[in-house]
Amino acid sequence: VPTPVPPPSTTPVLSLRGAIANQFTLDFRDSANPDPKAKPQNVLSCEVVMAIGLAPAVDPSVLPTAVVVTKTPFSLSLPNGSAGKVVTLFARWRNRSGAGGVSATGPWSPQFTSNAI
Repeated sequence: VPTPVPPPSTTPVLSLRGAIANQFTLDFRDSANPDPKAKPQNVLSCEVVMAIGLAPAVDPSVLPTAVVVTKTPFSLSLPNGSAGKVVTLFARWRNRSGAGGVSATGPWSPQFTSNAI
């Protein structure tokens, strides 16, 4: 029986690389080792949730998943009508296989906000 991989303990750090109408280009790095592009050991992907509104969102647990990415940088499409609104993102790592063969997730990142153009 394979040994389950524990959930990630660090968080991704998101940074904005560029923005055009209805699209952000973002980078993620590991909070414990922000220099290389590499994800932490046993991490498969980065889950990003998003809210768009007049004020920043504060609770990532109620936000829908916007994208799950495995490579950085990555593009994030914004819906039409987003220009001028506050885009709030939170991210967390997903590992390869946790208990019961289901991937486990790490803690949510700090809030990332930017205005859509």
